Amino acid sequence: MVRGAFDTLGIKVTKDKKAIKKAYSALVKQYHPEEHPEEWSRIHDAFQEAMEYAQGTVMRGSGFSGKQLGVGGLHGVG
Repeated sequence: MVRGAFDTLGIKVTKDKKAIKKAYSALVKQYHPEEHPEEWSRIHDAFQEAMEYAQGTVMRGSGFSGKQLGVGGLHGVG
């Protein structure tokens, strides 16, 4: 759910993209993906969900966004 994403980022639920990016940036500096892959993945997923909420693309109550799976971010990179 959306609240969990914002809890992970350590901020209140907001549509302020700058606040979301700032919180994400601070956390990824602390949890490098090679050193903390599970934590980084959780933070990255929370960032994507929070940004989708800010853009209005999250479907209510579903946990899924209006975007197709695998579009954007690092999905599919491997």
